[in-house]
Amino acid sequence: MRLLFFMLFYLAIFYACKPAKVKSDSSNATDDNKKGVLKEPLDTSMISLRAYKSVSTDDLLSQEWNLDDVDPGHWNEIFWDSVTDKRKYPGLYLFRDSRFTENVRTQITNGKWNLDKVHRELSLNYDNGTKKIYHIQQLALNSITCVWTRNEDSILMKFSSDNLVHRKPEDDPFYFENNKWRIKPNGSESNTQIRERVRACVNFYALFFKDNRYRQSTDISFIGLPNCFVWYNGGLSLPAAIELDRKWINCFYSEDQAYKGYDMLKTFLETKTLKWPSRKIGWVGQTQVVLEQMRDSL
Repeated sequence: MRLLFFMLFYLAIFYACKPAKVKSDSSNATDDNKKGVLKEPLDTSMISLRAYKSVSTDDLLSQEWNLDDVDPGHWNEIFWDSVTDKRKYPGLYLFRDSRFTENVRTQITNGKWNLDKVHRELSLNYDNGTKKIYHIQQLALNSITCVWTRNEDSILMKFSSDNLVHRKPEDDPFYFENNKWRIKPNGSESNTQIRERVRACVNFYALFFKDNRYRQSTDISFIGLPNCFVWYNGGLSLPAAIELDRKWINCFYSEDQAYKGYDMLKTFLETKTLKWPSRKIGWVGQTQVVLEQMRDSL
């Protein structure tokens, strides 16, 4: 079995050795495409693993993994939130510095990962002291099939990826350092600390839009993310205070401090002039640039 596993792994790598090319389908063109906005080449700060003739196992694992499916007996537990009666979108981000971020669209957690290549075990060691082990059954360039064993229960899980990774982990919006603002503080914060939390939120979304821009995403999902903005094609605003996302409020020590952060953003948008770039880079690129301006000026 061990020999078969590694044969499958290396076959997957070598069959995927040609550089990735993104083709534009005019039948599914976005509004920006119809107006002559061209798709950009892959940014040099990102890497397509398909461009390499061989990839180390650690590098292969170090990418964004979306959980696509589990065995039927565990589907509701993993994918459905019985409290909100909504679907969950779990996933796992593994980084080359051995850090990981898990479930960024549900209940975000983080820690360090390591791989036991002999026993084909991927270990997730959480910062809170707990541990999870995945037994890898099949590993390919863009998919992992594994079994999560917990107590006497086992869950078959299937992950997929798009093979695009950032050269520097800190440029990834879901690198944990870029998500510390989402962790509720243990005590009341000063106005300076609240402003820094708000600035970190804006930085996250600047990175998020940049990431989607260079992944050439045509459908950007904000599901599960703590959000304080209303997004437009060529603009952004804040919701009414009464409509502020509860998940965003819970990133602060208290509701009062969350509304202080909201007021900081509101005052900024009312008093500062932001320069929107040319439409040639599309609304995603425009929004990225404006969020960077906000981050640098808050």
